[in-house]
Amino acid sequence: MTLAGTMPGGPAEAAGLIKNDVITAINDFGIVDIYDFMDALGVFKDGQTVIVHFIRAEQEMTMELTFFPRPVEISTLPASPGCRLILASEI
Repeated sequence: MTLAGTMPGGPAEAAGLIKNDVITAINDFGIVDIYDFMDALGVFKDGQTVIVHFIRAEQEMTMELTFFPRPVEISTLPASPGCRLILASEI
């Protein structure tokens, strides 16, 4: 699965993954498409470290990636009348 990019400040960027890296596996989960990728992500928890297998510039590579909560950007959240937004820091 080819990365279209990474979220600024997210785990993939922190680990050093970049646009056009082709992820082939996360730990023992083979990754062929977005569905495999999403299934694999659902297994891991924040704080867990995994080995990401990927191809960059025709070279097979591995790196460690540690999952952590993704930052929430208030401007991207949908607004709903009558709803109170709860920030992650309030939880």
